Formats: sequence, C-alpha cells, structure tokens
Amino acid sequence: MSKKYVIRLLIWFLLVVILSIFTYYNKVLFINPLNQSITDLEQKEKIQLSTLEDINNKIFEYNLKLYDDNTIKQMIPDEYDENETLQFFVYRPINLAEAKLLGINTEDVMPENINWSNSKSDDGVMAKKIMITFEIQDMSNLSTFIDELAESVRCVYFGNINFTLPGEKGLISTETKIKITMDYYLFYMKPTS
Repeated sequence: MSKKYVIRLLIWFLLVVILSIFTYYNKVLFINPLNQSITDLEQKEKIQLSTLEDINNKIFEYNLKLYDDNTIKQMIPDEYDENETLQFFVYRPINLAEAKLLGINTEDVMPENINWSNSKSDDGVMAKKIMITFEIQDMSNLSTFIDELAESVRCVYFGNINFTLPGEKGLISTETKIKITMDYYLFYMKPTS
C-alpha cells in the first residue's frame, strides 16, 4: 500500500474517533440534561393539573353545600363595605397565598347559576362580583387562597377560575409562576331605606 493511502486511512480514522468523542460528550453534556429538564417539566405539569382538578372539585363542593346551610342569612352582612371587602377578601388572601396581585375589578351583579335552596329566598340579597388576576409560584398557594375565602364567616360564591401554566401551548419556558384569573361573589342585603 502506498504511503498516500496510509495517510488518508489515518486521517479518516482520526476524524471518526474525534467525531465519536465529540458526539458522546455532546450527548452527555447537552442532550441528556435537556431531556431530563423536559421530563421534569412534564412531571411538574402533571402534578399541577392534578392539583387544579382537586381545587375545582373543592370549589364545586363548597358552592354546592353552601346554599343548603340554614345559617346563610347570618353569613350575609346588612351592607356592603368596600374597604372591608378589599382588606379581608382580596389583600389578605393574596398575602397568605404569597401571590402577586395583577389586577382587580368589581361589579354589582348576581351570579346566574346560583342555586338558592327552597327554604331560602334571595329577596333583598345583592351580590358584588370581584374579578381578580394574580400570579402564584405553587398550586398549594392557590389552595391557601381559596381556603381563606371559603373559611370566612362571609357568604362567598366562587365563579369562573382560569389558569395559565408556565410553558403552556407546547413552549418550554423558564417562567415558573402560574397566572390565575378568577371571579367570586360576596353577598350583602339590599338597604331597606
């Protein structure tokens, strides 16, 4: 074999070895950690979705049993106090849930799908709809927010709740906060005069 062919063979052999080593380290250093990160994100999303389902069930059960309670009239104050509402039914739950408030809006409207029990009457009962948007770090914080409202002595009815998870719509994101948009209703009695 001529010297020329031996040199070519050696060069090809070295190129194959170098490319093999480069491919191996590329896989170890970049591809495996990326795959692990994607797997971790998928696992975290599954846990969050399971928690969301539990929260939705909790809200449904709370709304369902609240209006069968005989003490409903005791849970509705005689008048609406905006300062009290903001303090105890917006800012306090936000702080306890370690959330960041993004927006709040209120409106005088009665929920359409409320099921007052037969023994109760909604005569004289008015509602204030609170529409709130906030960010939380963890789903357990959302549960804390909802528990704070549900355990209050005030009659609260939960309406819609929407979630935007980090990396939703197939995008990989380094953002870890969950954006929540929800509305709930606080009741009060219509002034008699």
